[in-house]
Amino acid sequence: MAYTASFSARENTSGLSAYEGLHFMVGFMQNEYKIISIDDGIDLNIFIATKELANIRIQYPDGKKNVFQMGPDTLHQEIVSTSYECRDTSEAILHNGISIDSDVPLTVYCFSSQDLTSDSYSAIPVTNWGHEYIVVSQPNNYYDEKDQLGNITTIIRNSEFMVLASYDDTKVKILLSEDT
Repeated sequence: MAYTASFSARENTSGLSAYEGLHFMVGFMQNEYKIISIDDGIDLNIFIATKELANIRIQYPDGKKNVFQMGPDTLHQEIVSTSYECRDTSEAILHNGISIDSDVPLTVYCFSSQDLTSDSYSAIPVTNWGHEYIVVSQPNNYYDEKDQLGNITTIIRNSEFMVLASYDDTKVKILLSEDT
């Protein structure tokens, strides 16, 4: 079955939750230090919910697309390749953002999981993004002494944050309160 989807933005999105929107950019940060192989058990997922019949386009940074239609009050699970996780990089510009567009409001959640750890977040539509943010972050270095993890318990786990840009040539200024 083939169909053509039109992705023109609605002018009036008042009355929606701050998490409902027509255009999203999402990304996946590294979840935990290298306890397991990247190909052996990391699960990256995008969950999309809608109240209405929706035509949706997911655009990956390498040009891959998934265009589909969702019925009202349904949930779509998009399994994402581990190649889109921002892993083993620091202070680098990467092109790993995933774009999600629809003709009606959606709610988008991202979930990253592997053995012993999971991260998730509610995506904020691009129209609700601000211009200034404060990151409150701290390394987490607790390991249970009963776990037989070897020298992994001596490796300092860094804290991290990600900046997503929805437009080309976006300029970002980062002011740090501590040395990195």
